[in-house]
Amino acid sequence: RKTLLLASASRFEHRITSGMEEHVRSAAGGSDCVVALVVHKAIKRQYHTYFNWEKLNLGPFPTLLGEVRGEHLKAESKNSPTKECTDAFMELGALRNQLVHKNFAAFVCEKDSDEIVSLCEYAERFVSRVENLLR
Repeated sequence: RKTLLLASASRFEHRITSGMEEHVRSAAGGSDCVVALVVHKAIKRQYHTYFNWEKLNLGPFPTLLGEVRGEHLKAESKNSPTKECTDAFMELGALRNQLVHKNFAAFVCEKDSDEIVSLCEYAERFVSRVENLLR
C-alpha cells in the first residue's frame, strides 16, 4: 500500500511539473535563458510549495497558472465532479507527505489498496485537467 501510494503521488508530481516545463518552453519563444530561470527557480524542487497539503486545498497553485486558467481551475474545483477529483489528488499528496516525512518504515497507511486505487482514479482526472489547462 505504501509503495502504491508513493508511486502514484510521485507520478502525479512528475506529470504536473513536466506539463509546467513544457508550457514554459512553448511560451518562452526559444529563449533558453527564460526556460532555465523558470525551471531552476520555479519548478525544480518546488512542487511541495504549490499546494497546501496540510489544509487539503489547492493553496497557491491556481495563481501559478495565470489569472484566467487559475480562476477557471479554482471555480471548477468547487463543484462536482471536479471537486471530488481535486479532493482525491490533495488527499494522495497529503498522505504521501506523511509517508515520507513521518518515518516510512513505521507509517501506517489506513487506506487499503482498493481505496488508494480509487483515489488515484479520481486524482488522475484532476491531473489530466491541469495538463489540459497548460496546453
